[in-house]
Amino acid sequence: GGANRIAAHGTADLTLRWSTPWNGRIALGILNLFDRDPPVSYASGNGNLLVIDPLPDRAWSIVYDQAF
Repeated sequence: GGANRIAAHGTADLTLRWSTPWNGRIALGILNLFDRDPPVSYASGNGNLLVIDPLPDRAWSIVYDQAF
């Protein structure tokens, strides 16, 4: 049988950081900036059902670090 081929997939992430005057650091981030879904194959090479769950989605983050 033929190989089950899936196209390559990539995502873009974005992180912005700001160093505060009081030795802190604030970071804002977005994973999967453009909310791209990966290509999905519903059959594996041996005919069994292949389930990929959960699919990646856009995610936001906020981080605060403080140096003492």
